[in-house]
Amino acid sequence: MRSRSGWVVSLVFVLVVLLCLGGGAGSFLLISQLEPRGANTPRTAVDTVMRGIFAEQDKKVATRYVCPEIGDSAIEQKIDEVKDLLDKRPGTTFTWDISQKSRERTEAVYNVTLNLGDAGETSSSQKYEVTAESNGGWRVCGFKRARS
Repeated sequence: MRSRSGWVVSLVFVLVVLLCLGGGAGSFLLISQLEPRGANTPRTAVDTVMRGIFAEQDKKVATRYVCPEIGDSAIEQKIDEVKDLLDKRPGTTFTWDISQKSRERTEAVYNVTLNLGDAGETSSSQKYEVTAESNGGWRVCGFKRARS
């Protein structure tokens, strides 16, 4: 009788372990499917964020490939700054040049020059350093004004 109860306890233990492992794996797969995928390339992620902020002033586009730690409020603030500038200087256009500064397996850093223009003429430029990271696709995780 004693060996039979040991066998039952072992069987119950194995079943509990299997259920826990299966639940953990299922949760991981569910969560990874819920989180939107990043861009195929770091340059695409950077360009999409720039386009969303400066060309379209669209939060949904701008945050598509942004890491959660940057936060929606930082993107909204930048879009509001662009909209204020456009209210003060209608006809202002934005173009940007992206050049790769460095790239590793899971991180790429780009120098971005943002050009502001009126009536086809460049009136000023701003430089940014943008960092993209790969974790299931590329996302912008750092965006700071660079020294000129």
